[in-house]
Amino acid sequence: MRRKEDVRLLTGRGTYTDDINAPGQAHAYVLRSPHAHARIVAIDVAAAQAAPGVVAVLTGRDAAADGIGHFPVMVDVPGKGGAKLFPTPREMLQTTKVRFVGDPVALVVAESRAEAQDAAELIEVEYEILPSVTDTGGALDADAPVIWEEHGSNLCVLWDSGREVEAEAGFAGAAATVSIELVQNRLVGNPMEPRVALGQYDAATESYTLHSPTQG
Repeated sequence: MRRKEDVRLLTGRGTYTDDINAPGQAHAYVLRSPHAHARIVAIDVAAAQAAPGVVAVLTGRDAAADGIGHFPVMVDVPGKGGAKLFPTPREMLQTTKVRFVGDPVALVVAESRAEAQDAAELIEVEYEILPSVTDTGGALDADAPVIWEEHGSNLCVLWDSGREVEAEAGFAGAAATVSIELVQNRLVGNPMEPRVALGQYDAATESYTLHSPTQG
């Protein structure tokens, strides 16, 4: 089957989210944590709110006040021996603790992208830096700092597959066995554009239109 979308894309006539511009649209910028593990002591957004072009500065407490709950865990993977998966209670914007570099802390909405970025630099976040785990191989060590204190462990779930008894018997009866440690390199999908969104509200029809390049 012949492809039919190539001519449009190769001649520069493809449409990315940044090509779609609505009248009077605002721009959002996410302020993210520079720390891998830290407690949020205080967030001061007063200077950012007063910056030029700023429409709103939102934190996790604003999301909670609006009744926006935690991100749900979509897949409940069964654990070994009937153990339950720990469903991490992730907030949209963190209010008490950050657990990785890039964890979202605040959202700035402004009339332009540059104004949103400038205002975000005025947000003062006081962090209490905590020990972090940078090697998954050592995350379950007895002295490893626990990232989810309410869980008491860095183990989310131990999932197993196959027939363990038969496999162990096979190894026990083998003439020789070989062991190898495999390190999974970090990798990331790198699309042509990141996940972005443009939402429009039509007051006349009380309806929303969302442009978003997602697989869902």
